[in-house]
Amino acid sequence: MLSLPASGVAYLIPTDRQSHVGQWTGMMWSGVSIFALIGPLIAAALKRKFGMDAVGYWCGATMLLTAVLFACSMALKRKDDKGSTTGTLVGDGEENGV
Repeated sequence: MLSLPASGVAYLIPTDRQSHVGQWTGMMWSGVSIFALIGPLIAAALKRKFGMDAVGYWCGATMLLTAVLFACSMALKRKDDKGSTTGTLVGDGEENGV
């Protein structure tokens, strides 16, 4: 599961910046680390006050929010790729006018 976010970062960054995928992945993990530290505290407080069902609802809600945000970022990436010509791969025939 640790390699899955890195492949998502590699997909979302522009093709001309693929050489910096490690830097972008590190920035992503830096942002995620804050929530990884806070999440268990929130889950413990929810369990203590409302029971285990509340923890399940919290986890489900955060996973749903993550899926929505990821779908939005993929849609924006596809929209950006359709509007730009810098996303073509070398050797795909574009540089020769084919």
